[in-house]
Amino acid sequence: MNLLIIGNGFDIAHKLPTKYKDFLHICTLAEKAQVLWREDTLFVLPESLTNREQEEVKLICSKMERNVWTEFVELIKNNFWIKQFQSRKDIIGENWINLEEEIHYVLEAVHRNMLNSMNEIVSIATWSRELTLLSKFSGLQKVPYTYRELFLKLMEEHKKVVRALELYMDGYINKLSIEPIPYIGSRHITRLLSFNYTDTYTEHYNATVETCYLHGKADIRKTANKCNMILGFDDHFLDEAKVIAELVPFEKYCQRIVNRTDSKYLEWINEMEDCEDVNILIYGHSLGTSDGDVLRVFLLHENAKVTIFYYDEIDRAEKIKNLAIILGPNNLIKLTGGNNPRIQFDTDSGH
Repeated sequence: MNLLIIGNGFDIAHKLPTKYKDFLHICTLAEKAQVLWREDTLFVLPESLTNREQEEVKLICSKMERNVWTEFVELIKNNFWIKQFQSRKDIIGENWINLEEEIHYVLEAVHRNMLNSMNEIVSIATWSRELTLLSKFSGLQKVPYTYRELFLKLMEEHKKVVRALELYMDGYINKLSIEPIPYIGSRHITRLLSFNYTDTYTEHYNATVETCYLHGKADIRKTANKCNMILGFDDHFLDEAKVIAELVPFEKYCQRIVNRTDSKYLEWINEMEDCEDVNILIYGHSLGTSDGDVLRVFLLHENAKVTIFYYDEIDRAEKIKNLAIILGPNNLIKLTGGNNPRIQFDTDSGH
């Protein structure tokens, strides 16, 4: 079995704009661009856009169908999470991209202000300075919300963001051309475990490879209610007593259950028991703890030989740090040491 595990770095290596900051940039641009159409042809762009912004909008709309762009704009309009992400980017800087941590931060902050009563009316006056944006959201100052209603509202806004991300990934990213990486193309891959929403590998390398899209696959043909993409965080490594019930719907493992994302990888794990030659390549994945529950099973499997690709020395150090968290220092030293280590590192041959 030759298993390729890919994360967003795989798409980035192909020069695809799939970072969260790319998505957020298009959201900001879409809010500014009052695009007018004549039939299905882009007709008028507002003069308030710079020349560069106009060219960007033209490129996006040349790939996105009119109805897809229209739905995208409607989903992000006055969306709390988009506003929150934009606000954090303005404070921290252009390279801030951690949407998942920001979702976690906001929800925990709301929960701290909940005063242990889901049915209590939201008390904006007690909120921290970091939640001032939320205090202005959807007329909260005019319409009394209980905390239960607020969490439900945040879930509704979250679903809109995920659907907008789906439209961006399938309606735009999947339509862009790429330059294949020869090293990847030369490898005989029999299984693909993708943490991405895109179909870059199956579209440009091997359309028949058995694939598991663990975080869901972007598909504009779905409706907003059928979108099964995962965007959240994981806290289930914490002690059970520390788990916050109200935050569970935003956790990845819960979303996998509710959205019924692909679990084919579980069958592969069973197959590995009877397979003496298991080669695992990990390309473009940060090895972050939010995916640690799945990665750990493959990394610790006694039949697996694992090669982890890294971009530069800083990237390798980050990956080693994350592996130590996922596997534990003792396991990491055992698996990477000796004359025939089961986990090895290699430079990113795609660059």
